[in-house]
Amino acid sequence: MINTAVTELLQEYPSLIHRLESEHFDLDREKRSLLNRIELFNSELELEIAFDSSLRNEQMRKAQRVISQKASKEYQQLTDALETLESRISRSLLLIQCRRREFSVLKLDRQLEIAKIRL
Repeated sequence: MINTAVTELLQEYPSLIHRLESEHFDLDREKRSLLNRIELFNSELELEIAFDSSLRNEQMRKAQRVISQKASKEYQQLTDALETLESRISRSLLLIQCRRREFSVLKLDRQLEIAKIRL
């Protein structure tokens, strides 16, 4: 006899996986937005540095860039948020892969049950 619990799980897994993939997509979109904000911050900083006549060479400009980034609370918040988000994205992807594997195992179990019934 075919296990009805397995049948129910098989019916639920595709929607569960779809929901997890949607959440992953949202996290990825949030990451792109955060990267754009960091890029904008760096562009504004580059303009500031480019027009600073006291910075006479590239070494001085690089040093000023690092100092300004470290001193900026906004930049630190953006990079901290990016790090946290990248961690969440990695966990999300691992969860999706885990659920896909579980779904595959359930399908194989179901096929095995059907094969046993036919024999």
